[in-house]
Parts: sequence; structure tokens; C-alpha cells
Amino acid sequence: MGIGLLPAGARNVAFGAVEIASLAQLFPGRTDIGVGHGMPGWMRSVGQWPGSPLTFLHEYVDALRALLRGGSPEVRGRYVHLDGVRLESGALPDVVPDILSGVRAQVPRRLR
Repeated sequence: MGIGLLPAGARNVAFGAVEIASLAQLFPGRTDIGVGHGMPGWMRSVGQWPGSPLTFLHEYVDALRALLRGGSPEVRGRYVHLDGVRLESGALPDVVPDILSGVRAQVPRRLR
């Protein structure tokens, strides 16, 4: 059972990693994480829709995986920036959860 996807634009990757690591510690081996963009109209209305959604999601998921594995990634991406961020060793999950990307595209009218 899950509640849906973590909307990357609404959650800083470092804070997301802390929350995911806590959940994975509580339920080792039973936690899968879904990360997506959120609903485009809603994310635009709160100023969180990126100019390049796939670039943003790629940067976010790569940084998230590195943090959950105990790394300290130096990220200077177009959207994700990390400098000296690392989860404390006691905060790392014993089993790093799978990270699933939740994306969908609007089908052009001519293909419907």
C-alpha cells in the first residue's frame, strides 16, 4: 500500500532522503519509493514546475540514490544543488529502497 509519488518539486532532495531513510529503517526491505513531478497544473501554480522536467527528475533521483547509499554527492545540476550533504551513518537504511520514477505524458490529440 502506498500514498502515491513524492513530488520532487515540493521536497528538497536532502530532506526527502532523510524522510525516506527513516521509513526504510522502520520497514527494511519493504519500502519502495516513487518519485515524480506532481501534477503539472498544480506544480505550475505553486512555482515548482521545471523548465526541463526530465532533467530535473534525473538529477533528483541520482542525488537521492547517492544520499541513501551513504554518499556525499557534489551536485551542481541545473535544478539540484548539493554541497557537503550526507546522511549520518546511523540514519542510513540497512536496505536501500528501490526508487521508482512515476512519469506520464499527455498523448497528442491525433494519437487518441
